[in-house]
Amino acid sequence: MEYSLNPLDKLIDTLDERVKELNCLFEVEELLRESDLEVDEVLNRIVRLVPPAFQYPEVCHAQITYRDQLFRSDTFKPTSWVLHSDIVVQNNVIGSIQVFYTKKKPKADIGPFMNDEKGLLDSISMRLGNYLMYLKLKLVFSKWEHTKERMSKKKSGDWPVILELLRRTDSDLFMRISRKMLNYLVWQGVKEAEDLLQKFNPRARLAEEEARGEANMPSDKSDLGDLNKLSEEIFEVAQQHLSNSQILSRIQYWMQEDKTSFLVRAIANSNTSLTEISEAIRRYYQLNPEGMELSPSTRIGVRASLIRRFFSDQLEFINIAKNYVRVLDFNRLLKRMISPIGSHGKLGGKSAGVFLANRIIQKSELSKTLLKDIQVPKTWYITSDAMIYFMHYNNLEEILEQKYKPVADIAREYPHVIQLFKNSHFPPDIEKGISVALDDFG
Repeated sequence: MEYSLNPLDKLIDTLDERVKELNCLFEVEELLRESDLEVDEVLNRIVRLVPPAFQYPEVCHAQITYRDQLFRSDTFKPTSWVLHSDIVVQNNVIGSIQVFYTKKKPKADIGPFMNDEKGLLDSISMRLGNYLMYLKLKLVFSKWEHTKERMSKKKSGDWPVILELLRRTDSDLFMRISRKMLNYLVWQGVKEAEDLLQKFNPRARLAEEEARGEANMPSDKSDLGDLNKLSEEIFEVAQQHLSNSQILSRIQYWMQEDKTSFLVRAIANSNTSLTEISEAIRRYYQLNPEGMELSPSTRIGVRASLIRRFFSDQLEFINIAKNYVRVLDFNRLLKRMISPIGSHGKLGGKSAGVFLANRIIQKSELSKTLLKDIQVPKTWYITSDAMIYFMHYNNLEEILEQKYKPVADIAREYPHVIQLFKNSHFPPDIEKGISVALDDFG
């Protein structure tokens, strides 16, 4: 007699398959974030991550073709039961991911494979394409940064060569440096710079016209050629009032400053998620391992923004903490945080207190004598929105209303609430974070 699953069993099996797929996507995402891995290692690991996410993992094998290379398990041989997805970069197919079954299985949506499995494979190939595109851009960016670094170390009289390189390869940075040089000259009281400012900033000219009572008319669009000519005029004025070494020094400083401006923008934006902030801080320390590229005022501003974003909006707390914490502290903190993907949550008051107290002790002159035995235990942090995410994931929204009920009702329903939580499940991304924390704790 043929055995068939009842509707509940089918639902459970379907959910189990979705959990396997989500876990696979999460593990692939985590793998692609590891910046110190070579491409070959990444592709070899993905080949091992994919089979457990499919319906029949015991007979499932994966292979990735990338350029002229092939990545798969040593003992595996391709079969006719195959699922395929192209890896595309800039509309060009540069490789593919294929999944094979080594034994015949019941027919499903696409041969023995399900539509959801095809969707999983397409998601991984799309993410791989984005990853390989990022590596390509990173290489180009690295070469460009190396060229700028090499050019910025030339002798003082070569600053025009650096500007020409910028104009040809990074016009936006060229215009920003031109604007900063103009502002610098104005602050130095150079009269010719004040006249150029009116040309460089049409709004200033409009404001002057309005002050004279003239008609308020839209300004004309500036031609790029005009802006380039204006930049030349700015540096001609600079050459008249500054030495070659001074001009070179300012250009070098502004180029270094521009390299880290992305960090300031990411932190200043209130809509930036923790994942995006983490990526910005990681990138900052990749570019500047010692974290010394920010000016003192910018560094304090970044600290204050990070404190506000992670801990508290209270000015009293921020004013004290900004003098003790470093950007590096948040880089370490993020590596021990558990949060939903795209989280905008904060850490609690106890976390904030312990974090700041530890930094104050470490900076104290007594840290090597009287306070030397004070230690903070190994700690992992869960963001405030993780609990709300957990409750939504388990459809426990009604629990939020408990605090508005009479005390007698709360006491009566308390055992039921406990059982609801005991029979709930963590979302896959939170479960993964807690698993990593437990491994760390041993």
